[in-house]
Amino acid sequence: MASASATVQESRWPRLVVIFYLLAGLAIAATAGGVVVTRWMVVAQDQALVVEQEAARARTNAWRLMALTSDMQAVAMQGAAARSAEAEKKALAGKATEFRFVLADLAHSLRKELTGEGAVQAERLLNAVGAGEKQFSEATVEALEGLARGKNANDELASLSTRIAMVQARINDLTRLMAVNQTAKDVERASASRTMRRMEVVTSLLAVLVVVLLASYWRWMSRHLRRKYDELQKTHHNLEEAHEQALAFAREIDATNHSVVALNRQLAENVAALRAAQAEILRKGRMASLGQIIATVAHELRNPLGAVRTSAYLLERRLREGDAKGKGIDVDAQLLRINAGITRCDDTITQLLDFSRSRELTCEDVDLDHWLAKLVEEEAERLPEQVTITCLLGLGAQKVPMDPSRLQRAVYNLINNASEAMVGKPGNPLKNPTADPRITVTTELRTDMAAIIISDNGPGMTPEVVAKVREPMFTTKNFGTGLGIPAVEQIMAQHGGHLDIASTPGEGSRFSMLLPLKQAERGEAALVA
Repeated sequence: MASASATVQESRWPRLVVIFYLLAGLAIAATAGGVVVTRWMVVAQDQALVVEQEAARARTNAWRLMALTSDMQAVAMQGAAARSAEAEKKALAGKATEFRFVLADLAHSLRKELTGEGAVQAERLLNAVGAGEKQFSEATVEALEGLARGKNANDELASLSTRIAMVQARINDLTRLMAVNQTAKDVERASASRTMRRMEVVTSLLAVLVVVLLASYWRWMSRHLRRKYDELQKTHHNLEEAHEQALAFAREIDATNHSVVALNRQLAENVAALRAAQAEILRKGRMASLGQIIATVAHELRNPLGAVRTSAYLLERRLREGDAKGKGIDVDAQLLRINAGITRCDDTITQLLDFSRSRELTCEDVDLDHWLAKLVEEEAERLPEQVTITCLLGLGAQKVPMDPSRLQRAVYNLINNASEAMVGKPGNPLKNPTADPRITVTTELRTDMAAIIISDNGPGMTPEVVAKVREPMFTTKNFGTGLGIPAVEQIMAQHGGHLDIASTPGEGSRFSMLLPLKQAERGEAALVA
């Protein structure tokens, strides 16, 4: 029995759907019809308003033309009575200009308003009015000029009234043509209005029918849906029980997922910490080994180089005092090479020692601007003559805790690097040196840091070179150890500060050494260095 009832209900659904769509279609048709009729009425009303405005404008222009013809005739008669020309010619020209402007406006309105035979007839009348006005104006001017010269122009003046009467007759013809056209348009609008009223009635009846059908359908459907609602209530109760069971199971799964996520996060943190520790151990191991090697090399090279320097000095002294064995020998070049080689080896050893040193700093509060000015003055004497160095000191009497000897090496390294990048080393100049090479040393205060900025106008560095210049042993020159910048960076780290590098190819480089204003702030950084 229940199965048969379900089959009957299922067979009803297609019919219910069809009925619903039919009623929906009727509702849409009624709505669309109402919208179309409303839109049609609005458009028709707008068009009628525009047409009425154009017609009123055309009538006004026709009246103005009639008034202007009378004014022009009065001007002509006044000029004839005064037997003068200039004032009346100007007045007549003004009236003629206004007449043509109004005539053009009237022609524009009539071309928009009239169609077919009416448009052809209107165009013919407009041409006749324009031609008549032109002939009247020309004849009036000739008559006035003749009178001014003493000529008897009574016959011509008599014909002016005839000409202006013809123009007025054509204007009256245009007025009648507009009246006929207006009557025809009124008939058309009345017919269209009756059609729209009939469509409005039909649409209203259709809307009423749809409302009645929808009300009946809704009443029937509400009873049918009520029965379905009761069935759904029972099904919903069963689903709630199943939902509660599913939620309990989902909470268990969610708790398990949270535990797994927490374990994964902890594992990832442990792995990251392990990797960081391994990297730090490797870095410290490499740095310790490198420091030992550098210290050994520096110790083994400095003593022989000292002996070479002493021998070179003695040789130079004896040769210059006139030793017979040295006469006729060009020893200046040899001595220059010896001294340059010794200086180069000594600079290399100094850079190696700067990079390998890890001793505790001996810091003292120093007037940074005063100290830096003296240092730059001393370093300027060692630079090539073509290099210009200037100071722009902006710290005033600000004192900064620092180790003067270590910081002096950092400043020297950066100034020397800038000079070599622009002109090369003494005895080994660049093939394409920088024109007008300049080095600028600047100091400024940045919040809780003092900045020493060394900039140049040299060739600059590419982003790839800037990324690698901090690496030990990396250099773009055909000489040097590549430890100058790493040594400066290490000195800054020992002071608790850091080194910023900015460079643009073709514009120069800018190295900023930042030092903390308080010695306590460098503790942890110094230990790491």
